[in-house]
Amino acid sequence: MKKKYNFIDLWDLETEKIEKKNLHKSLIKGYELRSEQLKYKYNKSSNNKTTINKFRDFANEPANKINPECFVKKVKKIFEKEKKVKIIVKDINQLKKENLNLIISVDKNNAKMLICEYLIDNIKPIILVGKGVTYDTGGYSIKDFENMSGMHLDKIGGCMCLYILEKIIKEKIKKSIVVCIPLVENTISNNSTKPGDIIQSYSKINVEILDTDAEGRLIIADCLSYCSDKYKFKYIIDMGTFTFIRNCYISYTYFTLNNLLKNKIEKEAKKFSEKITRQEVILEYLELTKSKKSDIANAVNTCKYNDELLISYFLLNFIKKKYYKKWLHINLPMHTITKDYAILEGSESIYNFIKSL
Repeated sequence: MKKKYNFIDLWDLETEKIEKKNLHKSLIKGYELRSEQLKYKYNKSSNNKTTINKFRDFANEPANKINPECFVKKVKKIFEKEKKVKIIVKDINQLKKENLNLIISVDKNNAKMLICEYLIDNIKPIILVGKGVTYDTGGYSIKDFENMSGMHLDKIGGCMCLYILEKIIKEKIKKSIVVCIPLVENTISNNSTKPGDIIQSYSKINVEILDTDAEGRLIIADCLSYCSDKYKFKYIIDMGTFTFIRNCYISYTYFTLNNLLKNKIEKEAKKFSEKITRQEVILEYLELTKSKKSDIANAVNTCKYNDELLISYFLLNFIKKKYYKKWLHINLPMHTITKDYAILEGSESIYNFIKSL
């Protein structure tokens, strides 16, 4: 009888891929099967499985169940017994007052900024900025039917950050963590941003919106600037489902100008047999983000097929030079091998990487 899988318990399905004995001998040397690691690492602790499944479930909830307001309520409930977690919620009026205009440009009706502070013993926090788009139609740059499917999963970055926060607390790791999640629905209305609009960001950079479907980088940019101003931090890491990862066996891609961070994240990925790739450091790409009508644009026509790398350089405009080596950007996949549900791919290597900092 074929095994029935629960809504969120998909690890067994995920690991049924390859048996080592079936590999050609030239491929066996140095090859670690993910299944060997996952069965041990992910199933070792029932506590871990319960924690991650909670946030997998959260990520997979459809848009009629989770919108920005519901997202905030759910997070408050999750952390209601954690006295050391301070939850701050900025509504649309507060966002306007603080000039977080790139977030507002994506959603002028329901946008929020959710901040969860877990600060201990005067330790500088690691800031985690997670993309929280509860549904993404693309706005006026509307997606087609095929690409619209699954867009309730555009909040995976935020869910991943919350998973890491809760696990840090449960394992009593002596680290300060600040999670910042911009929450929006990217839809079409009479007051939606139009392609060609120019918006002034929190950091006073004027952004030409050429593509309203390139919304994730906008909301993350404002959060990076805001958190850099408000906190004295050790590192700042943003993560989210920014653009399609063409290799379905890649757990995530990342960008950093710090080789120490590169070595640490690669070490953890190898430990958990997750395959990750570093986006190239090509500083000429920074020039491609410049706009003839404003300071920068959120999309370009030149090198448009390398948008994954262009996102990193768009965001680099919002990182002060003194923080270049304190910043790491992670592009998460919605799906890997399991196509029906998101399983927060890469969660354990990212968690252990953050724990090692």
